[in-house]
Amino acid sequence: MAKAADQGVLDDARRELTPIIEKYKDKPETLMYMLLELQKVSGNAISEDVAVAASKAIGVPLNLLYDFIHFYSMFSDKQRGKYIIRLCNSAPCHVCGSAAVAQALMSRLGISKPGETTADGLFTFEYTQCLGVCDVAPAAIVGDTVHGNLDETAARQLVADLRKEAKA
Repeated sequence: MAKAADQGVLDDARRELTPIIEKYKDKPETLMYMLLELQKVSGNAISEDVAVAASKAIGVPLNLLYDFIHFYSMFSDKQRGKYIIRLCNSAPCHVCGSAAVAQALMSRLGISKPGETTADGLFTFEYTQCLGVCDVAPAAIVGDTVHGNLDETAARQLVADLRKEAKA
């Protein structure tokens, strides 16, 4: 019985992924755009099945596709939360207190280290390289939105605001 339900979920996912793969078929120069779209509809991760399908469609060898996925921090082959909170770990952010911000974020999220996803699957916390917003260090990015001048209080409020947004 559970297998039939699992198959239904897989079929739904394939229906969403197929038009994206067809859109970029035989255009290896569009690899990044295709992976961004695929990842959006497949749980913030590029699964093995998705990677194989993308590799075949776009004509990029699978090993090179995985190199690409592992090089860019916006991609992952591991399931991540709906919201990915990326905290800058560059020198200016570190000097301005990003370590305390990281601890506040992880404490509020109920996780023990970067790279983990919350038990409810809603959040993943990661470090990232420079966001280019040193004037508002320490900073984090969630989706396309930069959150700057973070301190422990602002970090906890960011998580609360995102949880409220998720419920809406």
